[in-house]
Amino acid sequence: LSPHLPPAKFVFDTPERRGQATESMISAGCIISGSNVRRSLIFSNCKIHSYTSITDSLVLPECEVLDGCTVRNAILDRGCLIPEGTQIGVNHDDDRARGFRVTEGGRTLVTPGMLAAHAIATVLAAVLLSRGEDAVRAVVRALLPEPLSLRFAHGIRRLAVEAGALTTPTSRALRPVGG
Repeated sequence: LSPHLPPAKFVFDTPERRGQATESMISAGCIISGSNVRRSLIFSNCKIHSYTSITDSLVLPECEVLDGCTVRNAILDRGCLIPEGTQIGVNHDDDRARGFRVTEGGRTLVTPGMLAAHAIATVLAAVLLSRGEDAVRAVVRALLPEPLSLRFAHGIRRLAVEAGALTTPTSRALRPVGG
């Protein structure tokens, strides 16, 4: 990071879309655009987009939180890109289902790796629903090394069963990804 960052910038000032921070610290290089930050610490070079609410949270450098998100009692690790409309810390069961870590005290930890794994699992679950297991195996084989790809394919199968895409975990045996 450059030692010479511009001061934090707060943009938009309409009743439904106001960039503001209350009881918070916002570091240099940040843009709070039409969003509300309360009792939080936002590190340098973060961008918080419109209609987003961040409360009681720690956002480490170079994070971007897209439009319409809710972040409560969370830690966002360096470089996280939070997709539009995401809710973090609102429902801990949902957070755990997406692979985020929830502490005993109820704080949710999100890292870029967790976000990527969830995005890949979502895409592969959609492929499974539309194209079947052979297509998932082909995609996983192309993306991941052999030992990891087999574990990942079994995880996708479990997600699909939980989502109701397959009737039971044994409805069709999952062959090794390489075979």
